[in-house]
Amino acid sequence: MKTCRQGLRGTYGGLSSPAMIDHLKRLGVTSIELLPVHGLVDDRMLVEKKLSNYWGYNTLSFFAPEPRYSQDNPLDGFRTTVARLHDAGIEVMLDVVYNHTAEATKWARRCRFEVSTTLPTTG
Repeated sequence: MKTCRQGLRGTYGGLSSPAMIDHLKRLGVTSIELLPVHGLVDDRMLVEKKLSNYWGYNTLSFFAPEPRYSQDNPLDGFRTTVARLHDAGIEVMLDVVYNHTAEATKWARRCRFEVSTTLPTTG
């Protein structure tokens, strides 16, 4: 039985490693759902306790892959992972919760996501 290299575990590359894909195929997996994999921030309370937000539900950037899950270029790593899983016949679903954003702290409130109800005017 193949194993995933220690340095790849917990990364996009580890998820799409030959060992992991073989394991998923042996189990009969045809689709996977990933918890939020987009850019996130750790709450100050967690950082002060030397913990991290491993769930990912504190989004800072919905359309950018989280760098801590990558070994080098997060966008390339994520694209490659999805392509390898698709090539193996495994669908990839992303868990996205648009109301879980990085707005819980005073610092994060400066990053607030708001929808404008007015269109800009041109003059």
